[in-house]
Amino acid sequence: MSLTTDPAKEIIDMCHYLKGIRINPSNEKISSVLQREFDTELCTPYRILDVYNQRFVHFLEIIEDMQEDHLDDEIRMDAISASKVLSKLFDFGALNESWSSRTGQIITNTNILKIRGISSDLRRNFPLRKLEKQERDELKTKLGNYDLELSLKGSAPEFVIEATKIGLRDIKLSLEYYEVFGSSQTLDAVHKSIVNVRALETVLDKGDQSKISELKKIVSEIYSKIQTVNSHVDTISSVGSKVVNALAFLSGEGS
Repeated sequence: MSLTTDPAKEIIDMCHYLKGIRINPSNEKISSVLQREFDTELCTPYRILDVYNQRFVHFLEIIEDMQEDHLDDEIRMDAISASKVLSKLFDFGALNESWSSRTGQIITNTNILKIRGISSDLRRNFPLRKLEKQERDELKTKLGNYDLELSLKGSAPEFVIEATKIGLRDIKLSLEYYEVFGSSQTLDAVHKSIVNVRALETVLDKGDQSKISELKKIVSEIYSKIQTVNSHVDTISSVGSKVVNALAFLSGEGS
């Protein structure tokens, strides 16, 4: 069963994962570690840098906009200051520095504790589910076994199919490097994929729409495993309506 997490805990998990990457030799450069760990067919080091920065941009937006009367302003400011320090881990000027030295200077216990201090407040307002490795592996297998082009067999324009394939590839990427992307970025990839699948469905003839039912089922499963709707999410708000509309579409009610 998936565990409940929140944006702060996900930032902490990402930092711990990065700091725990094994290096050899002990003074191995950041650029070398990124190349070794993330230069694959599915990913690039630059994509990891981009996602890392995005995570902190989004996190800062959340805590700066929080409207919690009982939230101590000092806790909020501590989290903001720690986030700004942590976000500089992969500044381009630092890519030739030692990985162990740089992570030790930036990902400190003090900064982690400052982020942890706001976790309980975020969990009340922005709860997410954390996917376990077994769940991720099962979802990656389902995505890997699904052949969009074979399912459609020329029933839709190539550019629409390609956009849908890119969306699915982004979900695969998020699941493969989940420690960096977290549930928040994986959910964002699923949201974007839903838009692509919706566009695909609109260009299909009515008789062909059943050809993507399996795709909708897979995307729906990923979405439902991560997204949590609780009493703090107003369904009239942009966030709440996004959740409701996505679930309606994936269940067939919004088709």
